[in-house]
Amino acid sequence: MNAGAESPHDARTQLFTGALRAALAARAPLRREAPGARAAAVLVALFPGPSGVPHVWLVLRPEALRSHSGQVALPGGKRDAEDPDLITTALREAEEEIGLPRAAVEILGEADDLVTGTGYVITPVVGWIHAPFEPVINPFEVSRLFSAPFATFRDAGLVELIPIESLRRLVRAYRIEGEIVWGATAAILAALAERLATHAP
Repeated sequence: MNAGAESPHDARTQLFTGALRAALAARAPLRREAPGARAAAVLVALFPGPSGVPHVWLVLRPEALRSHSGQVALPGGKRDAEDPDLITTALREAEEEIGLPRAAVEILGEADDLVTGTGYVITPVVGWIHAPFEPVINPFEVSRLFSAPFATFRDAGLVELIPIESLRRLVRAYRIEGEIVWGATAAILAALAERLATHAP
Protein backbone atom coordinates (compact mmCIF):
# COMPACT_ATOMS: atom_id res chain seq x y z
CA MET A 1 0.00 0.00 0.00
CA ASN A 2 1.44 3.35 -1.03
CA ALA A 3 -0.06 5.26 1.88
CA GLY A 4 -0.15 8.99 2.27
CA ALA A 5 0.93 10.07 -1.23
CA GLU A 6 -0.26 13.44 -2.48
CA SER A 7 0.14 15.74 -5.43
CA PRO A 8 2.00 18.95 -4.61
CA HIS A 9 -0.65 20.81 -6.58
CA ASP A 10 -3.61 19.34 -4.74
CA ALA A 11 -5.70 22.41 -3.95
CA ARG A 12 -7.85 20.48 -1.51
CA THR A 13 -4.81 19.43 0.48
CA GLN A 14 -3.44 22.97 0.56
CA LEU A 15 -6.79 24.35 1.69
CA PHE A 16 -7.22 21.76 4.45
CA THR A 17 -3.67 21.89 5.82
CA GLY A 18 -3.62 25.68 5.66
CA ALA A 19 -6.91 25.95 7.56
CA LEU A 20 -5.85 23.41 10.17
CA ARG A 21 -2.47 25.06 10.67
CA ALA A 22 -4.18 28.43 11.11
CA ALA A 23 -6.71 26.99 13.59
CA LEU A 24 -3.91 25.50 15.69
CA ALA A 25 -1.86 28.71 15.55
CA ALA A 26 -4.82 30.92 16.51
CA ARG A 27 -4.07 30.35 20.20
CA ALA A 28 -1.47 28.59 22.30
CA PRO A 29 -2.39 24.98 23.14
CA LEU A 30 -3.60 24.35 26.68
CA ARG A 31 -0.97 22.61 28.77
CA ARG A 32 -2.20 20.59 31.72
CA GLU A 33 -0.58 19.07 34.79
CA ALA A 34 -1.71 16.22 36.99
CA PRO A 35 0.06 14.91 40.11
CA GLY A 36 2.05 11.79 39.25
CA ALA A 37 0.96 11.78 35.61
CA ARG A 38 3.47 10.88 32.90
CA ALA A 39 4.01 12.98 29.79
CA ALA A 40 2.98 11.32 26.54
CA ALA A 41 2.27 12.33 22.96
CA VAL A 42 0.20 11.00 20.07
CA LEU A 43 0.45 11.77 16.38
CA VAL A 44 -2.71 12.79 14.58
CA ALA A 45 -1.35 11.46 11.30
CA LEU A 46 -3.49 12.92 8.51
CA PHE A 47 -3.19 12.04 4.84
CA PRO A 48 -5.15 12.33 1.58
CA GLY A 49 -7.48 9.36 1.30
CA PRO A 50 -9.76 8.43 -1.61
CA SER A 51 -10.54 11.45 -3.83
CA GLY A 52 -8.19 13.51 -1.68
CA VAL A 53 -10.50 13.44 1.35
CA PRO A 54 -8.41 13.92 4.54
CA HIS A 55 -8.11 10.71 6.56
CA VAL A 56 -6.44 9.93 9.88
CA TRP A 57 -4.54 6.76 10.78
CA LEU A 58 -5.78 4.73 13.76
CA VAL A 59 -4.28 1.69 15.45
CA LEU A 60 -5.87 -1.14 17.40
CA ARG A 61 -3.84 -2.14 20.45
CA PRO A 62 -3.18 -5.88 21.01
CA GLU A 63 -5.16 -7.67 23.70
CA ALA A 64 -1.92 -8.66 25.45
CA LEU A 65 -0.92 -5.10 26.39
CA ARG A 66 -1.00 -4.23 30.09
CA SER A 67 -2.85 -0.96 29.49
CA HIS A 68 -5.26 0.15 26.75
CA SER A 69 -5.42 -3.43 25.46
CA GLY A 70 -7.86 -3.99 22.62
CA GLN A 71 -8.56 -0.26 22.27
CA VAL A 72 -8.35 1.99 19.24
CA ALA A 73 -5.69 4.68 19.58
CA LEU A 74 -3.61 7.20 17.73
CA PRO A 75 0.05 6.23 17.26
CA GLY A 76 1.95 7.43 20.31
CA GLY A 77 3.23 6.72 23.77
CA LYS A 78 5.09 8.07 26.76
CA ARG A 79 7.97 10.51 26.45
CA ASP A 80 11.41 8.96 26.73
CA ALA A 81 14.15 10.72 28.67
CA GLU A 82 16.08 11.10 25.41
CA ASP A 83 13.23 12.92 23.63
CA PRO A 84 14.00 16.66 23.46
CA ASP A 85 10.30 17.49 23.08
CA LEU A 86 6.89 15.90 22.65
CA ILE A 87 6.89 16.35 18.87
CA THR A 88 9.89 14.03 18.84
CA THR A 89 7.98 11.59 21.05
CA ALA A 90 4.98 11.51 18.70
CA LEU A 91 7.11 11.06 15.57
CA ARG A 92 9.32 8.41 17.18
CA GLU A 93 6.35 6.40 18.37
CA ALA A 94 4.63 6.57 14.97
CA GLU A 95 7.81 5.35 13.31
CA GLU A 96 8.17 2.50 15.81
CA GLU A 97 4.51 1.46 15.67
CA ILE A 98 3.52 1.81 12.01
CA GLY A 99 6.78 2.48 10.16
CA LEU A 100 5.98 6.11 9.35
CA PRO A 101 9.26 7.92 8.53
CA ARG A 102 9.64 11.15 10.46
CA ALA A 103 10.73 12.98 7.30
CA ALA A 104 7.40 12.12 5.64
CA VAL A 105 5.42 14.18 8.16
CA GLU A 106 4.81 17.93 8.03
CA ILE A 107 3.98 19.18 11.52
CA LEU A 108 0.95 21.48 11.47
CA GLY A 109 0.88 22.24 15.19
CA GLU A 110 -0.08 20.92 18.61
CA ALA A 111 -3.52 20.62 20.18
CA ASP A 112 -4.68 20.89 23.79
CA ASP A 113 -3.38 18.42 26.35
CA LEU A 114 -5.69 15.71 27.63
CA VAL A 115 -5.36 14.09 31.06
CA THR A 116 -6.35 10.42 31.12
CA GLY A 117 -7.61 8.30 33.96
CA THR A 118 -4.68 5.94 33.37
CA GLY A 119 -2.09 8.47 34.54
CA TYR A 120 -0.95 10.27 31.40
CA VAL A 121 -0.98 13.84 30.16
CA ILE A 122 -1.26 13.44 26.39
CA THR A 123 -0.11 16.12 23.97
CA PRO A 124 -1.65 15.67 20.50
CA VAL A 125 0.80 16.53 17.70
CA VAL A 126 -0.94 17.17 14.38
CA GLY A 127 0.87 16.24 11.19
CA TRP A 128 0.23 15.82 7.47
CA ILE A 129 1.84 12.92 5.62
CA HIS A 130 3.28 14.53 2.50
CA ALA A 131 5.18 11.55 1.11
CA PRO A 132 4.21 7.94 0.33
CA PHE A 133 5.13 5.26 2.85
CA GLU A 134 4.60 1.54 3.26
CA PRO A 135 3.11 0.85 6.72
CA VAL A 136 5.05 -1.69 8.77
CA ILE A 137 3.14 -2.71 11.89
CA ASN A 138 4.96 -3.50 15.13
CA PRO A 139 2.91 -6.51 16.32
CA PHE A 140 3.88 -5.93 19.96
CA GLU A 141 2.10 -2.56 19.94
CA VAL A 142 -0.38 -2.73 17.05
CA SER A 143 -2.72 -5.52 15.99
CA ARG A 144 -4.44 -3.56 13.23
CA LEU A 145 -3.90 -0.33 11.29
CA PHE A 146 -6.83 1.39 9.60
CA SER A 147 -8.00 4.88 8.74
CA ALA A 148 -11.10 7.04 9.00
CA PRO A 149 -12.20 10.22 7.26
CA PHE A 150 -11.30 13.13 9.53
CA ALA A 151 -14.78 14.58 8.90
CA THR A 152 -16.25 11.64 10.85
CA PHE A 153 -15.28 13.39 14.06
CA ARG A 154 -17.26 16.54 13.29
CA ASP A 155 -20.34 14.65 14.48
CA ALA A 156 -21.17 14.07 18.13
CA GLY A 157 -20.81 10.32 17.76
CA LEU A 158 -23.08 7.68 19.21
CA VAL A 159 -23.82 6.60 22.74
CA GLU A 160 -22.15 3.20 23.01
CA LEU A 161 -21.80 0.60 25.73
CA ILE A 162 -18.10 -0.14 26.05
CA PRO A 163 -17.68 -3.95 26.01
CA ILE A 164 -14.95 -4.06 28.67
CA GLU A 165 -16.05 -5.66 31.94
CA SER A 166 -14.21 -3.20 34.17
CA LEU A 167 -15.57 -0.23 32.19
CA ARG A 168 -19.10 -1.25 31.30
CA ARG A 169 -20.72 2.15 30.84
CA LEU A 170 -22.24 4.31 28.15
CA VAL A 171 -19.86 6.74 26.46
CA ARG A 172 -19.73 8.91 23.36
CA ALA A 173 -18.00 6.90 20.68
CA TYR A 174 -17.64 6.33 16.94
CA ARG A 175 -18.02 3.06 15.06
CA ILE A 176 -15.40 2.81 12.30
CA GLU A 177 -14.62 -0.32 10.30
CA GLY A 178 -16.13 -2.53 12.98
CA GLU A 179 -14.16 -0.92 15.81
CA ILE A 180 -15.32 1.41 18.59
CA VAL A 181 -13.33 4.63 18.85
CA TRP A 182 -13.86 6.18 22.28
CA GLY A 183 -12.04 7.67 25.26
CA ALA A 184 -8.99 9.86 24.72
CA THR A 185 -8.77 9.10 21.00
CA ALA A 186 -12.35 10.16 20.31
CA ALA A 187 -11.99 13.23 22.53
CA ILE A 188 -8.79 14.40 20.81
CA LEU A 189 -10.16 13.99 17.29
CA ALA A 190 -13.57 15.51 18.08
CA ALA A 191 -11.95 18.53 19.74
CA LEU A 192 -9.62 19.00 16.78
CA ALA A 193 -12.49 18.77 14.28
CA GLU A 194 -14.50 21.30 16.33
CA ARG A 195 -11.52 23.64 16.51
CA LEU A 196 -11.12 23.54 12.75
CA ALA A 197 -14.84 24.12 12.16
CA THR A 198 -14.97 26.99 14.67
CA HIS A 199 -11.95 28.69 13.15
CA ALA A 200 -13.12 28.34 9.55
CA PRO A 201 -14.15 31.67 7.99
